Amino acid sequence: MPRLSLNIGIAMIVLGLLSYLLSGAASITALIPTFLGIVIAALGWVGLTNPKASRHAMHGVMLLALLAVLGSLRVFGMLGGGFSLAVVSQLLMLGLGLALLIPGIQSFIKARQKGGA
Repeated sequence: MPRLSLNIGIAMIVLGLLSYLLSGAASITALIPTFLGIVIAALGWVGLTNPKASRHAMHGVMLLALLAVLGSLRVFGMLGGGFSLAVVSQLLMLGLGLALLIPGIQSFIKARQKGGA
């Protein structure tokens, strides 16, 4: 899970930077994936390098992944206007958030079943 968090965090950083640059730096909100990605990648790094803190870092990652998914859901109301850069960016953010959230939930379920609260 920590390695996945690091990789998806990096992907979010790239997504935000590309969105910002491709939009002509029109709005700082295009960098939202970058801001989330920095924290997710940092928490993934903590999980990789500090096994004692890994559990707590992954809980933080899951919270941020949930925020990424919930924040991206508004894209479904924007789909009627076609596929603009903002729509594509939000769809990618939704996908990245789900790609982190789903395995994270599965990991938490497995840990609970093993008896490790």
